Amino acid sequence: MNLFATLPCPPIAIEASFAGKNFYKSGATFVLARITHTTLEVFHVGDAKARVYLNDLLVHETIDHTFLLPEEIARTTAIIHSEKAPFPVNDTHVELMDSPIGHFGGDAFVPSQALGHNGVSGLKPGHFVLDFQPYDTVRVVCGSDGFWDMLPNCDGNAKELCEHALSRWKQKWHFQGGVTTYDAPDDISVSLLLHSPCICIPYSLTSFTCDHVRNSFPFPIHKLDEVVRHDRKIFFLHFHSICNDLRELLKNIHLKKVKLYYHDDWFWHLSLRSSCLEHHYLVSDILLDDYISCDSILRINRFLANL
Repeated sequence: MNLFATLPCPPIAIEASFAGKNFYKSGATFVLARITHTTLEVFHVGDAKARVYLNDLLVHETIDHTFLLPEEIARTTAIIHSEKAPFPVNDTHVELMDSPIGHFGGDAFVPSQALGHNGVSGLKPGHFVLDFQPYDTVRVVCGSDGFWDMLPNCDGNAKELCEHALSRWKQKWHFQGGVTTYDAPDDISVSLLLHSPCICIPYSLTSFTCDHVRNSFPFPIHKLDEVVRHDRKIFFLHFHSICNDLRELLKNIHLKKVKLYYHDDWFWHLSLRSSCLEHHYLVSDILLDDYISCDSILRINRFLANL
């Protein structure tokens, strides 16, 4: 992870690192999303935007820093000129929309704040915080204005979202009684942050396979990872979509010990994990079954002895 991404306010820290450097004609808007334990933070500067989805519902969208916001007009020393620019209003039509420009000496900005430019715009980054539960699904779509201006679809991976926005830049639009296209696309960048709960079986006999787990689990499994470690197997169960009943099961696994029975004589303990943390468990020396009680370990060993 980039060091700046771990600091209390990354955009302020980045701007401070520019001290003594001449970035008069160089700058950028900014958006960053990060998850620490079960807390999501989103920072943004300018018109780079993020949308936050919790369990597939949109719960937050950052507000662009532009000269349409009274608080940004009051915060800056810019001389503001009213302008209009063509923006999509639906999938087929473009209309002229207010897009005032702020002049800071020789610099002219559409966003009312940005990193760089020798700090002429000043900074007051947006900061959004969301505390969630380990069994929640959190998805954050971060993108540049060249992405969001096209009113894009937000379903898919980052490459698919970029390609969809690019196709809209190149399509024909109805505008002022005619049909036209944009001269050239703006810069398009997209990044996704996903926290998706998955179920871990931290201890299984090596004789069990993914098929055994799939046949025993009561919900469809999108992807099942199998890891052999010493004398046992570890399974990670991933889900493409999580229905209400599955979400309730994930919640129960988080709150109490849950067993998945293969048959009357054998069961697996289930543990809740996060897909964004799975790599940490796969490559580290953490004992994933250290939560299993001594009584359960004794019963497991007795079962093994009687095979």
